[in-house]
Amino acid sequence: MKERRQIPRIPLIVSTEVTELTSGTTLRGRCSDLNMTGCYIDTLHPSPTGEPILVKLVRPNGAFEAKGKVIYTSHSLGMGIQFDADIPEAQREILKQWLEEAEKGE
Repeated sequence: MKERRQIPRIPLIVSTEVTELTSGTTLRGRCSDLNMTGCYIDTLHPSPTGEPILVKLVRPNGAFEAKGKVIYTSHSLGMGIQFDADIPEAQREILKQWLEEAEKGE
C-alpha cells in the first residue's frame, strides 16, 4: 500500500482523549504515532470517518490539544487523525518538542 502521508509519523506512545464535536462523546485511547499534521489513535471504538474531533494527548511533561477530523478508521483497532491547520502556536511548540525528543530517543 502506498504511503499517503507527506510527513512520516514518529512512533510515540501517548495517553489520549478524543471528544466528538458533533455528539460530545468522549473516548480514551492511546496515540501510537504522531507528526505535526496528525496521529494514529489505538482504540476499540473509533469515531466515524469525517467526524470533527478535539484530541488531547497527555504526557508527564504536559498536554497537547487540537481540533481535527477522523481521516480513516480500522474497525476495532483505531483511527487516523488529521489536525486542523490552525493549531495555536503554543500547542504547536509542545508538539514540536515532543517530536524532537522522540527522534532523539528521549
